[in-house]
Amino acid sequence: METNLFNQRHTKAVLENERMIVNRKVADVKGENAQMSREISRNKMFNKKDEERKEKKERQDKINTAIKEFNKEIEEHDILLDREKRRLEDKNLVKKQLEIVRQLQ
Repeated sequence: METNLFNQRHTKAVLENERMIVNRKVADVKGENAQMSREISRNKMFNKKDEERKEKKERQDKINTAIKEFNKEIEEHDILLDREKRRLEDKNLVKKQLEIVRQLQ
């Protein structure tokens, strides 16, 4: 009977030690998982910021391209306007036009 009690206690002690070892390993793995989860969450936050920055940059690039195109159109219209103003401000315009008409006849 003593050997039976000894075997039971010994088995219980061995199992408790094994359980403690397994619990430590589980706790370590849970800690690592929690740390990795925090890192993943942090990376997701920063990645969203990168994606937002990329989207903002793309929008800004599109706007800048449109502005450049409008500026080109404005420059062209300014040149045409300047030509028209110079032509209309010419005092001899009527004389030149009459000469052109006479030459055509």
